[in-house]
Amino acid sequence: MPPLQNAHTNRGWADFHVISHIPFACVVLLAVYKQFYEIAVLITLVLATSIPYHIGFEGRSMISYVDNCTAFTLSMYGNVQLFFSPSALTLGINLSLGIVGGIFFILGYTTAFAPYYDYMHPVGLHIIPAIWCTVVVLFQHPLLF
Repeated sequence: MPPLQNAHTNRGWADFHVISHIPFACVVLLAVYKQFYEIAVLITLVLATSIPYHIGFEGRSMISYVDNCTAFTLSMYGNVQLFFSPSALTLGINLSLGIVGGIFFILGYTTAFAPYYDYMHPVGLHIIPAIWCTVVVLFQHPLLF
């Protein structure tokens, strides 16, 4: 669960929740370079919604719902890409990263792991998915365009 904060405060740009999006931004650049535009578009949408969501201390708003939709869409795209893994090794890496990200997502909603949210969420839902997307961009092919 996100920490309770004053509704009038914001996270700084150097906060771990915000800077943990840097790997995603790097994947966008890599995806454009590799002409893997669908991942570039999906991650750009995630960045455009997730950064403001985290700057606002995860407050419930229209941006939080749109952020959930963009993140869900990216994760489902990654799950579909599992079926197009070019090798057992790539499948194993992608599946492992997806499972670890899913575990972090689930644990983030438990009371026992609430004190660790500020570290678990950025690692499990920003950095690990960015690594997963990197593997897809480097070793797989676009599905749509």
